[in-house]
Amino acid sequence: MHFVQDAYIPSPRTKFRRKIHAALERKIKYLSIPEEEIDASFNLAHSLPEFVKEIISKIKWTYEPELALLRAVRASAAITAAVFGSKEPPKNLQMKYMVAKGNHRKYVVAGWTIFLMGSILGFFLDPFIVPLMSIVFGVIGVVIVSSDKQFYELREKAVWYGIEQRY
Repeated sequence: MHFVQDAYIPSPRTKFRRKIHAALERKIKYLSIPEEEIDASFNLAHSLPEFVKEIISKIKWTYEPELALLRAVRASAAITAAVFGSKEPPKNLQMKYMVAKGNHRKYVVAGWTIFLMGSILGFFLDPFIVPLMSIVFGVIGVVIVSSDKQFYELREKAVWYGIEQRY
């Protein structure tokens, strides 16, 4: 949570920004926490990994202590509610994930096949280019495997809801 809260004020990476960061933190320390924003954010939260990513992706610095505190409280409450909220998976998620997992195996087989074919082809053409062919066809294989976006999105949700163990 501190990462999220700290991200609303300028990063202390440079000497100049460190001073600004410290000054803003000192001012924020004396402000009252807007508790009504906590309840409001709890009510708006969705227990989904996409929801948490969206909040994190929208974090922007501000030099106004009151606004930084308000945004940090909202984001922290919403993320907390999302993470600790209902872990009841959407209907059919487990079935969709199992189907996607089965289909993903085809991508993995295709990726390995391309890699092995490239390596063998390189060996027959010229043994000295086997490493180059292995790298080129290996990269192509990785691209094939990683292009299965549906599987990776469903796996993320399956882990979120406890259907799949952390990878």
